[in-house]
Amino acid sequence: MSATKKKYFIWVTLISLGLLILQALLRKSPELLGQDFGDLNKLVIKMYPITAAKELGKIFGLTWLSVCYYFVFYSAVKRFFLVFLRSYEPMKIVALSIGLFLGTWILFYLGSALYYPALFESLFPLNSPTFSHITLRWANPNVFYFLGIIILLLPLVFLIYEKRRKNVSLSLLILLSLFILGHQLYKRNLTSTPEKTFLRPHIILIAIDSLRFDRFNNPNIFSAKDTLSSLGKTVEFKDHIVGIPRTFPSWGEILSGRYAMTNHLRHMFPNFKDRFFFGDNLVSVLKNAGYNTSVFSDFAGDIFPRFDIAFDKINTPNMTIDSLIAMNIDLLFPLTYPWLVSSGGQFLFPDLKSNPAFADPSVITTNAEKYILTQSKDSPVFSILFFSTAHFPYAAPYPYYQKFAHHDYEGRFTFQKNPSLNQKNNEYSPADISQIRSLYDGAINSISESLESFFTNLDHQGILKNSIVIITADHGEDLLEEGYLHGHGEHLRGENVLKVPFLIKLPDAEAINTTQVSSITRSIDIAPTILKLAHLKFADQREGHDLSHIFLTKEENSTTLRQDFAYSETGLWFSNNDGGFYQKERLRYPNITGLLKYDLGGSSEIVLDPTFETRTNAAKHRSITSPEFRLIYVPTKRGIAWELFNRQNDPSFQHNIASEHPEIVASLKEKLFSLIKKYEPEHSIINDFVVYHD
Repeated sequence: MSATKKKYFIWVTLISLGLLILQALLRKSPELLGQDFGDLNKLVIKMYPITAAKELGKIFGLTWLSVCYYFVFYSAVKRFFLVFLRSYEPMKIVALSIGLFLGTWILFYLGSALYYPALFESLFPLNSPTFSHITLRWANPNVFYFLGIIILLLPLVFLIYEKRRKNVSLSLLILLSLFILGHQLYKRNLTSTPEKTFLRPHIILIAIDSLRFDRFNNPNIFSAKDTLSSLGKTVEFKDHIVGIPRTFPSWGEILSGRYAMTNHLRHMFPNFKDRFFFGDNLVSVLKNAGYNTSVFSDFAGDIFPRFDIAFDKINTPNMTIDSLIAMNIDLLFPLTYPWLVSSGGQFLFPDLKSNPAFADPSVITTNAEKYILTQSKDSPVFSILFFSTAHFPYAAPYPYYQKFAHHDYEGRFTFQKNPSLNQKNNEYSPADISQIRSLYDGAINSISESLESFFTNLDHQGILKNSIVIITADHGEDLLEEGYLHGHGEHLRGENVLKVPFLIKLPDAEAINTTQVSSITRSIDIAPTILKLAHLKFADQREGHDLSHIFLTKEENSTTLRQDFAYSETGLWFSNNDGGFYQKERLRYPNITGLLKYDLGGSSEIVLDPTFETRTNAAKHRSITSPEFRLIYVPTKRGIAWELFNRQNDPSFQHNIASEHPEIVASLKEKLFSLIKKYEPEHSIINDFVVYHD
């Protein structure tokens, strides 16, 4: 190595180290479940030194290449002065090269900040009135990307023009140019191939986290429903009720066809034993029948690697401690953010997918489409697409965070609404509430438009004609209506959380006798229905029922029983002081940070402390939903509080009519207790209390 190259190498290394140290000193430490990451350093770095070293090494390498990029500018500017200006002025050369370098970086930084503003919000005052006004009205990240690329390529073009291909760091420039050019410009090159016909149909199960029934049926927000309906025969279930409105246990019911009380996944943090013995499920049955099985998701999809399910392909984040460490290390160094969010960055730093501010539905549909088109040549495909963008903080990418927003909004929630363990309704102004709903609608719309392209592309490739496509949700969402907070899983009142969309698009060859089903259906009915349509079934009896007899012409005379009620239960309460009505009378246990523990050295996951399992299950609210009423069981220290609401006359559940209709309470209570006795026989019912025995 020549003396000049050694000098460059030393300078690049020293500057890179200095930048990393400066960022680490200035940046506020990220948090893990409410605990400052800095407080966990001694434990975490000691337990997971390889993870920390690997992630720091990648960040250093990226910073080192970026600093090399400056010296390419320096070489080009120096050459420009010598060739065209016939002079050598070191200070001007340094100043101009720094200006070009910083200009390029700032343009890419602004473009990235406008595309994923929630990711950058903690770094700069993005919620300032001036910035919000500009962002919501005029700003377009593609303009900044385009200008940045132009400046980026100037030294490359000049050096090639000068025929100095061996110039210092030219190869690095090309590498970085391609890396950054990949941002937002990455395109698939998928060639059309003849679609093979298999004995069994392709199956695409699409679930949208927190999707409400009313938004699904609003074509201005979710037009993908109409797009899919125009491409084939669809059946919509108009009264679909989820069993437990939290993501992990809801997916447990969807995939197993069993209630959460029998598959033992009753909250978001199940232990290894409950996940490992999840048992025969939709994925395993299809896989054993010759299906290629896959799942694609963003941050809320971190549940799928934790199931005991043998997917052929898992493209989701992981909720392991080392994954959280990697993500938080990445976020400590904001100077690298524009590179982290590029297509190359997504590949090199996959743990960033765990960050809710980085939920881009187009990434899911792009990856899933490419995989489906490849695998469908050789076997029938079963793919799950699970979208998290509509889950709080509702951090949709550009342009969706501004699409439904009021352009004169100047509050705290311009780009996202993070959850709070101490939220209260009176903390939000009418403008705040309107903005939060606008963010949610924008997030739904971003998913819809990605799905429209996905459906259209698969149809052009001939995939959809022999495919079953399901659209549903793991639960809905409260959005600060009628005295409720925002979120899900804490209570069972109203229709916004428990009642969700459920639509099936059938293969072209199937004949149907209806396009709408008004009777009650449940999450546990999805798997048996899918298997029946694929000419398969579970080896044993499940609580869920096959629904195909309702809408298939050939099944119209079937005697299969139809369910006239749905059972639901609450998830864990994360807080004891969130201002919700349910906090006034409930059985208490510690808040979320007191309930969980790190499974260090085991599964490397965050799990519920098993000493609280019985206590949290006993405190659950439970409900029975019939076509007209919902009865809610609320255990308190004073006894059981029964709530009865009329779903047709009082859809927001403002009037408890239990005392006015004791005969309806008694009838629905009998259904509830019969179900609990059947599926939880190890527990007792004493004075209406469901009593758990350790």
